Parts: sequence; C-alpha cells; structure tokens
Amino acid sequence: MIVTVNGSEVDVVKSSVNLTFQSNELNEIKNRNLSNTRLRFPKTPRNMEAFSYLSAQGSTSTVPYDIVPCEIKDGNVRQIKGVLKITSIKSDMFEGILKDSAGDIFDLIKEKDLKDLDFSDLNHYLNNTTYLAAVNSNDEYTYPLANYGEELGGTVNINRQSPAFFKHYLWSKIWSEVGAYYSGDFFDDSNFKNEVVGMAKGQLDTGKALEQGLSQGQSITYESTLTTYDLDSTFLPLSGSDNHIDDRLKVHEDGRIEVLSKCKILLSHTFQSEVRVSTFSTVVGGITSQFDIKENGVSLYSHTGTASISNVATATWIGSVEHSVNFYALAEVGDIYTFETSSVATSNQMPANGVKVNNNSLNSYLEILEPFIDFNDLIGDMSQTDFIKDVISSNGLMFRVVTPVGLPHNLGVNDLVYEFITMEGLLNDRVNAEDWTDRKNITKVSKPEIGSYGVNNILKYEYAEDVVPFLDYNHISTNLNQKTEEDLYSSVYEVSRVSGSFMGIDTLNPKTFELIEVEEYGGTEGEQYLSGYHSYYKAIEGKNRASKVRLNSKTYSIIDGNGATISVSGLTNYLTNDKVGMDFYYNRYFKAFSRVLDKPIKDTMSLYLSPLDIHKLDFFKLKYMSQDGRYYYLNKVTKFKEGINTLCELVAVIGNESNDYECEDYIYNNYATNIYTA
Repeated sequence: MIVTVNGSEVDVVKSSVNLTFQSNELNEIKNRNLSNTRLRFPKTPRNMEAFSYLSAQGSTSTVPYDIVPCEIKDGNVRQIKGVLKITSIKSDMFEGILKDSAGDIFDLIKEKDLKDLDFSDLNHYLNNTTYLAAVNSNDEYTYPLANYGEELGGTVNINRQSPAFFKHYLWSKIWSEVGAYYSGDFFDDSNFKNEVVGMAKGQLDTGKALEQGLSQGQSITYESTLTTYDLDSTFLPLSGSDNHIDDRLKVHEDGRIEVLSKCKILLSHTFQSEVRVSTFSTVVGGITSQFDIKENGVSLYSHTGTASISNVATATWIGSVEHSVNFYALAEVGDIYTFETSSVATSNQMPANGVKVNNNSLNSYLEILEPFIDFNDLIGDMSQTDFIKDVISSNGLMFRVVTPVGLPHNLGVNDLVYEFITMEGLLNDRVNAEDWTDRKNITKVSKPEIGSYGVNNILKYEYAEDVVPFLDYNHISTNLNQKTEEDLYSSVYEVSRVSGSFMGIDTLNPKTFELIEVEEYGGTEGEQYLSGYHSYYKAIEGKNRASKVRLNSKTYSIIDGNGATISVSGLTNYLTNDKVGMDFYYNRYFKAFSRVLDKPIKDTMSLYLSPLDIHKLDFFKLKYMSQDGRYYYLNKVTKFKEGINTLCELVAVIGNESNDYECEDYIYNNYATNIYTA
C-alpha cells in the first residue's frame, strides 16, 4: 500500500489504514455523506519533509490549514483520492482524515454567498430596451411578468417589475468561478431549465421624491445706501417636515440629495430670482442671477440670466430671472447633488424700505428614470452552499467525483468532474446492475428500517408572513413502526401570497412576490390630494422566492421611467406555480425511494472484496444477489482491508421499475454525456 501527500510518498501506520467508502446514503437523503479514512503518520524524516517540518521548532508549515492532495494506491491501482485534513499533532505522529474529493466543492465555496458571484456583465440600467431583451430569455435572467405588489393593467410599469435568475445559470456560475466541472443529463431537464430564483429585494421605483409645491427658497432685504446688493445662498429643496429617506435617495434638511443606490435620475427644476423695489421715484437697475446643479461640489449645469427693473404697478418696481432645467444624471452611490444660486441686484436709488431679493422655487421634481439593476445587491444573503445543497435535495440528486478517460487535462479541481444522477433514475435501473452474488458471505444482519424517517414525511417551503402553507406535501408511509413525523426536505426558498390571474393570462395561481409596497408620507391621512401628502413605491427585503417561468404569447404595453411607451407582442415569460408544489417534486424525483421507505430492508453483509473491486467501486449501479433474488443499493463499505471480508451496508430496492407519475420529459439518467462549466 502506497500513500502520497502532496505527491510525495509517506510512511503510515499500516494497522491504522481502514478504508471506508460511502456515497449519498439512503439512510439520510437530506445529507450527503462522503468517504473518509483515518490515517496516522509517524514522525519519520521522510514524513517531516513531506509535512514541511510541521511541529518542529520554528516551523512555519501551513499543512493543517491548506487543501492537501492525498491518495492511497495498492500497487498501481488507486483506491481512494481526496484531501487530507490534519486532526491532531502528537509527540510521535500526525493524525488525519483522508476525505473524498467530492467534498472539495463545498470547501471551495465555504463562506461564500450568491451575492459574492461576479454579475458585473449582467448589471444594467432598466429601460424599455434592456427589459425587452430579457422578457423571453432562458439564459441568465429574465423579467417574468407578475404582480409584485401592484396590480397589472394593460400597461406595465417596468420599474415595478423584478428580474429573476434562472437556477441553472446560478448553478453553472458557482462551478465556473471556482474552476470546477460537473456532468449529468439532469441539467438538460426542462423542469430544471424553467426554475427561477426570485430576488430577495425588489428593485425600487422611487418616483417623485421632490414634488411640486414642496420647495422653498431664501430671501434677503437690504436697507443701506449701497447700490449693489449680493445674495449668495444654497437652495433648500425641501422644508424640514417633508424631508424623506428612501432606499435610493436621501434628502437632507440642508438641501443635499444623497445617492444611496446607483440609478439614472431626472433633476427637474424651475427657479426664479426676483428683485423688488417699492419707491415713489424712478428706479434704474436690474438683476443678474446664476443657478447651478452641482454633483459633489462640481457644477454639472449652470445658467445665468439678467433682467431690468420695471414699474409693474403704482409705487412697485420688479425684475425677475427664471431658470428652467431638466437635467439627467447617472448617479453613483455616495454622490451628493445640490441646487445653488448666486444673485446680484443693482439700483441707483435706495428707497426707505430697501431692496428685497428673493430666491424662490416654482417647481421641484426629482425622479428615478432608470433604476440600476445591481444583482449583487438584489440577490440577498443566500449562501452558495445552501443553493447547491437545495438543488441536490429537491431533485433527489446523487453525486460522485470521477476522473474522465479521454478528456482534456486541466478540467478543474484535482482534474476531477462531479458526476450527478437522480436517485429516481438509479433505483429504477436494473439493466446496469452489477452481479455481486459470488462476493457474499453467509453472515448477515437484516433490519426493517433505514435512517431517520417517519410515518409522515414532509416536504415543505418557507412562507411569507400571513401566508397559509399551500405547496407542501406529506408522504404517508405504510410502515407504521416509525416516529410520527419527519421533515424529508425543507426548502431554503420562500413562497409568497397567491393572487388571481393578471392581464388575461391563465397563470395557474401566480405568485404575488410582494417585493414592493406603497409608502405614504406627509400631509394628513385621507388628504391625498393636498400638497404635502405623497407616496412612493418602497422595496421590500425578504428571502429568495421559488417559482417557474412559462412562455405565453401576449400583447400588452410597457412604460419606463423616461415616459416612453412601447407595445409588446409575442412570447413573454411569466411566473407560475405550475409544477412548483412539493407534490410535483416528490412524484418526479422520490417515487422509487418512497417504495423503499414503505418497506425498508437494510442488510449488513460480510462480503469478500478485492483491491480491484475497491478501485472499481461504483455506487451508481445497483447490486444484484441471486441468493435473495434482490437488487440492492450499496450504502457503505466499512473498514476495507485486503484479504479479509468487509462489512457492507446495502438497502433493498423494492417495487417496479417504472415511474407512474405523468412526466413525459422525465430523464432516467445513468451516466452523463456532457461536461459543463460556464
């Protein structure tokens, strides 16, 4: 037996080497256990070098903290390949566990969230063009039609729709960014292709943050003998009572507009500077006024105007300059926008009551025209590990790590490919079963139970507040000698309230994602039409939502923040609950397992296995034993040593070979033909 660490042969305590192999225990389908072997390494000179002089005085060895490749061979036959984790350092030896390489993917994505993925090439300003490019997409993301908190009419405001990632895209993105490869016919399954992950946070349509009639200015009255009067002030967009904070913009009391989320905004403003003189004599003079819109103290827009003073009524002279602007800005997080004015009034006479200069707003308007869709912000805090495990659990997937033959080198981590099949496909596949009749010893312990299951085996979602569960499923086992209830599968996704049909589309109970809500502020309740009473759409933050999309041919209109309306005709993705319920997943991916669960038989057998058997060990093939006339799923091989019998745990596969659920596109897969990475 040869053991190598980081490619170097090392010494081991031979009596400590007991190889244990397992893959995707039927005992606990919620967990995916992996093969592991405990090893002890004496502190020989060869081992000290291989372990970078770990524990030696002054040692800087990082072996306990690194991913260390390790493998065991019997002659030229490799029995196990994986990574070594040092568990203890003793005075005379190192102890560790050799873990199956299948665990590499979870080590690589540990402590990473979906929001840590690089979506920079997908982030965009939301307008009619970018929206239409994604409404019928099935690649990375789409804008599926749905009621997200606002009833849809004949015209859809795209600023109140929400994007959704395709689950298959997020899956491939995770694997691609860590440089790992996967395979399996399952990933071509139409059901998986249509699954989407809704955002945990809705993008925001702020609308009007500053509205007509809310603005105020500054004024000053001069009572001196000077003939030139200067007014230099910063314009105040909102009075203190109407200052408002939302998810994208914060309006400060001093007039500063702070950007909290990247977006394209419209700063619309009509502003007037006025000089007024009351006198009984002729007045000669005028006013010069400058108005600026500044970004971080730098002027983006400037307008200067002049006006003379004219007699507009008996004993009243007035002159005014008006500034009117619609300015568009691509606002970044942290940007500060201000409205500023500088005015100069001149007169050759000074009446007793002075000259009064007013800086006065006629109309202020601030609107987000194009929200910037930043997927890293909207996707929420779901971990990559939870995402991967949920795909595996919900679809009854099983996986192993293989080194493909005849494929290019440098495929990924450790030159390995993660191969996936469905549990349903495996348990129904008698054709490719291996005959293990001649490996069986008479010693056998049989138990009528497997794992921690119950009479009631529940598959369930999480639900938004006040939503009665409606998509869960309970498989009631015919085996009554179990505990009452057990969660077979708990989704990491949330299900929201169900609404009726929208826009004439038969939606089969579409979800209302409730990603936005109306927030009202100012004025008095019930006085919606008074100036000072306002509303805007506020983004709601929660959990990621589960759903599917379906193409529908529909004609409707869309409108974006720029006010452009476009008629849309043709195929459009819309959200649906069709084939989202847990009954669908159970009958599609757990039917064969349910027959095992109803009549469980777990046999522990003493089998004679050779080193070649271990090398060729295939958990993805059923084992047949003519003595019993049964097919078995191989659950575990415990403490293999050459030349003696090995305890093996096998689960009897009960029932017929067919899946009786109507899934015309179901894939009974065994071995993959494609290797994927994004």
